[in-house]
Amino acid sequence: MAYLKPKTLTCETCDFSARIQIVIGVGPNFKKGDTPYRNFRAPGPFTAEKTPDGKRTGRLLCPTDGTVVWENQRLQSADAPKGELK
Repeated sequence: MAYLKPKTLTCETCDFSARIQIVIGVGPNFKKGDTPYRNFRAPGPFTAEKTPDGKRTGRLLCPTDGTVVWENQRLQSADAPKGELK
């Protein structure tokens, strides 16, 4: 199950600001205490970062100066240490 939520992103460096749509949802292995994943649906005016072979990294960059303004967040347990993915 997933739903869309609008979010306004602002660049810390140049104050460029715009709205994007975030997909918030849970996967089939979701358990009580887990937090939902958060991914951007479309980059809007921001630039979707890609690896040299063309794959998306899950990060959005400011179109003005290239500062990272969003990073997709994978499902993570509320009980796990910060940064440790389950």
